[in-house]
Amino acid sequence: MSAESPSMMPRLDYRDERAHEWTILEKFYRGSKLLDEKCPKWFLLVDLASFDFVNPTKCILAQVFGGYTKGLEALGLAEPGKAWDNPFAGGEHGFAGKLAESDEFQELWTVAVHQRMHGPNGPFPPTLSQDACDK
Repeated sequence: MSAESPSMMPRLDYRDERAHEWTILEKFYRGSKLLDEKCPKWFLLVDLASFDFVNPTKCILAQVFGGYTKGLEALGLAEPGKAWDNPFAGGEHGFAGKLAESDEFQELWTVAVHQRMHGPNGPFPPTLSQDACDK
């Protein structure tokens, strides 16, 4: 999978009228960058054996924050208690998507976890870390 680095991607604002035109890769980069900023070791909380992009109880946000809507709120993508007012708010960051996009998002998030687990600062032990979101 060849792609531009996140720093080379255009800055996108969720209020941008082009939001519906963003590519899967752009949405994924936005989400992975946001997770890296807000919860630097988020990948330690992801169990790839049970990870399922389309399942709100097994997706990235559910595994990192204990629920899809809890994740939207923790990342500032939804106001507390109002996440279900716009359950697809995470779509702009690659946390939700059309069913037709699900296989590609599943692969991107899986690769992201592997790269972070075994990257320059890894390998990390495959155990849950209570302080994964501490900076």
